[in-house]
Amino acid sequence: MIKSVMAFYILLYCTFSFAQVEQNASLTERVKVISDSIIKYSQKTQNIPGVVVSVVHEGELIFSQGYGYAHEPNGIAVDPTSTQFSVASISKTFTYTALMQLIEEGRLSMDDEVTQILDLSQNAQEFGTLKIRHLFTHTAGFEDGYLGHWMANVSSENPPLLEYVKSLAPKRVRQSDEFVVYSNYASALAGAVIEKVTGQPFKLYMLNNVLLPLGMRNSTFENGSLIEQLGLTRAVGHYWNGVSYDTYGDAYVSNGMTPAAGLLTTANDIAKFMIAHLEEEKDDILFAKTKKRMHDPLFGNHAFLDQNAHGFWTSSTAGFETLFHTGSVSGTLSHMVLVPKLKFGIFISANISNSIDLVMYFIDTMLSTLFPSELNALERFEGTDLKQYSGEYLNLRRNFSTYEGAFEFPITVSSTDEFLIIKLFDKTHRLISIGKHRFIDQLTGEKVVFQPKEGGGFWLLRGNTVFEPIGTVDNTTSFIKLLFVVAGMSVLVLMIALNRKIYSVKKLQATYCVSIPLILLACSFLLQLAMVALTINIQGPDVEILMVKGPPISFHIFQGLLIVNVVIAAFSAFMLVKRWDQVQWHIVSKLFHSLFVGLCISSFFWAIYLHLLTPFLTF
Repeated sequence: MIKSVMAFYILLYCTFSFAQVEQNASLTERVKVISDSIIKYSQKTQNIPGVVVSVVHEGELIFSQGYGYAHEPNGIAVDPTSTQFSVASISKTFTYTALMQLIEEGRLSMDDEVTQILDLSQNAQEFGTLKIRHLFTHTAGFEDGYLGHWMANVSSENPPLLEYVKSLAPKRVRQSDEFVVYSNYASALAGAVIEKVTGQPFKLYMLNNVLLPLGMRNSTFENGSLIEQLGLTRAVGHYWNGVSYDTYGDAYVSNGMTPAAGLLTTANDIAKFMIAHLEEEKDDILFAKTKKRMHDPLFGNHAFLDQNAHGFWTSSTAGFETLFHTGSVSGTLSHMVLVPKLKFGIFISANISNSIDLVMYFIDTMLSTLFPSELNALERFEGTDLKQYSGEYLNLRRNFSTYEGAFEFPITVSSTDEFLIIKLFDKTHRLISIGKHRFIDQLTGEKVVFQPKEGGGFWLLRGNTVFEPIGTVDNTTSFIKLLFVVAGMSVLVLMIALNRKIYSVKKLQATYCVSIPLILLACSFLLQLAMVALTINIQGPDVEILMVKGPPISFHIFQGLLIVNVVIAAFSAFMLVKRWDQVQWHIVSKLFHSLFVGLCISSFFWAIYLHLLTPFLTF
C-alpha cells in the first residue's frame, strides 16, 4: 500500500532527480538524491516541520543532513551535528549494550535473578523467576502504564531510578517467557541493574562507558543539561492542528524511564553508535564476539515473526536481514536500521509523530534503490476460512489493574473473500493469507500470525505485539456505546418531563417524586458523557501533560459522577418500585424509565469491572 500510493506521488516528484544520478555516481551522491527527494516532498505534502538523517557505510559516516526546523515557530533550523533529538525507545539499544558490557565482564549473567539484585518485593516473583534475559526479551510479563510518572517537569515529583523501580512497579500479569510484550518498565529495570551492579548512577555510567568512548559528546541521558553548555539546539515535538503547529512543552522523560527512553542525541553522534555495532569484527565498546551474540535472535512470539535480538529487533527489509529499533515520544518519531551484511546503517528522526509513513518508506526505498535484490514472490494460500479470525482484539500491552487499561481500545478484524481487514488506529490494513494462520500486511509488509488459543479463538501476533480476543464486557468501545445509548435516553427523559410541565405543578404528587430524581439523573448522565468526550479527545501536546500529572480533571469529574449517578439511580429505582401503581404513566413509559434506570446502574458496575473507579472501587 505504501509503495503503491505514497511511492507513486513521490516518484512523480523525484523521477528527474533520480535520473540525474548516473549509475557510477558515488554512494554518497545517490544517498543524497534519494534523501532530498523523499524528505522535501514529504515536508511539502505532510506538514512535517523537521527531519534529520544520517547514513553510515563500512565504518564511515557517508551522509548526514537536516531538513526544515527544530522549532518551527521560532525558525530554528535542524542541524545534524548540533540539533539534539529525543530518540525515545532507541535509548534501549544503548542501555542493553551497557548491560552486555557487564555480562562480558562476568559481573552479570543472563540467568541472574533481577529480584535478588534489586531486592524487589516477592510480588515480582508471582509469575515465575524474573531473570536478566527477560529484560532483554520483554518476556517478564509486566503490565503497562504511563499516566503520571512516565514524564516529569521542574514542578513534578521525579524519584531517582532505584526508588522508581520499587515504588512505581507495575504488576506482573503473565508467566515469564509466555509472550514478547513490549515493556518500558523492563528496560527501566535493566538500567537499575546497571546502577546497582556498578555502584554508579545510570546516567554517569552511560556517559563514561558508552557515549564518551564512542565520541558521542553531543549526547546525554541528562535532561537537556548539555544544550546551553555546548551551544546545541533541541528538536521540539510538533503537532499539526489543521491550521498551524502546536509545540510540546518542557516535560522530559522521568528518571525512572530514562534507561527506556531518555537519550538525547544528534544524527552525527548516533552514527558512531551504528558504526560500532556494524563493525562486528572490532573490539570497542563491546568485544567482537559479544556484538555477534547481541545481534543473534534471542526470543520471538512465533518462528514466522521477527525476533528480539538482545535489545534490538530483527526484521527483513528490502530483502536484507536487519536490526532495528523505533522510538516515539512527545511529538518525535525516530527509526534506526542496521544491515550487518552490508555494514550499512540509517538513522532518521522527525519532530512530528505522524511521520511514520515517511520514515518507513524512506528506509525501504533507500535500501531497495541502493542495493537492489531479488525478492521471492509471495503466493496466496488458498482455502483459508478468513471469517474464523473476525472479531475484536485487545493489546496485551496495557494496564490490567487500574483505570489506565480502559484507555486501550480494541482493534477490529473483519474479512472479505480475499483479505482480512484490520482497523488499527486511523489506518485500514489488508492482510493476505500466505500459509496456515499466516498473513502479510499489504500496507507495511509486516508478518502477522493467528495462533490458536486454548479454549477457542486466536491470539493475534504482530511483531512484538500480542492481541487477545475479547468479548463485549472487556471492550471499552462497547462501554462508551452504552453511555451514548443512555445519554440518548436521558434526552428523551428530559423531553418527556418538560412535556408534562412538571415545573408548573406546585403540589408534589407521586408522579413527581419519581420524575424529579429521573430528571436529575438524566442531567447528571449527560454531564458524565461530556466528561468522557473531553477525556478521550485529548491529543497532541496535552497527552504529554497526562504523562506528567496523570488523568485530566475531566476524568476525575467522570469518576465522581459515576458515584453520584448510581446513588440517584438507586433512589429512582426505589421510588419507581414503591410508587409503581400510583404513578399516572402509561405502562410503556414506566418500562422505558425503568430500563433507563437499570442501564444507569449497569454502567456503574461495568465501570467498576473496567477499573474506571480505581483506586476507589474495583473487583
